Amino acid sequence: MVDFIFAKFDADNSGSIDMEEAKPIFIEELKKTGATKLKVDDAVLEEYFKKADLNKDGVISKEEAAIFIGTYLIS
Repeated sequence: MVDFIFAKFDADNSGSIDMEEAKPIFIEELKKTGATKLKVDDAVLEEYFKKADLNKDGVISKEEAAIFIGTYLIS
């Protein structure tokens, strides 16, 4: 799943996901929860990003993405 996400959303092929690249990922996942008229503000997206960016370097690595997915998205 992590490789799929990075292939789809790592626009600059840097091997990490920055905040701008992460926004559509979080919005897509939130829509899967059944929210039909979803309105997500930057504060909500920043909270998700902070949860995923474990080492606080401003990007999400594949390792951090795997941990985030296992913790928050897969139940």
